[in-house]
Amino acid sequence: MPLAEKVKVKRNDTTTDKPVKVQCGVAMISVATPAQAVESTATITFPTQFKSGTIPVVVCTFNGYNSYSDGWTDTPLSDWNACVIGAVSVTNNSFIARARRLDGGKLWGNYYFNWMAIGQ
Repeated sequence: MPLAEKVKVKRNDTTTDKPVKVQCGVAMISVATPAQAVESTATITFPTQFKSGTIPVVVCTFNGYNSYSDGWTDTPLSDWNACVIGAVSVTNNSFIARARRLDGGKLWGNYYFNWMAIGQ
């Protein structure tokens, strides 16, 4: 969804008012019992590629957790875990979402998150 209004964007001390594109989604990182780990990742591909040679800003927000055997759900989750999801290895067409528990414990189950990417 491109923003039609002029939005001021600053990158490397250069300000521009070129239109920006905003993309978003919901995703899940699954960790099976035998593969319990301190960290786990999932690759997210943007619905539409951003302009070649640019890297969008990506923000992820942890939404909740359920058992690995439960699979995907669109139902609000009542079971929460201390977890953070970060975007790494961002390119103009994808990023890697990395999950890690804040208490240092091992991951197990399905970790849901929202993501939003802003770029050109």
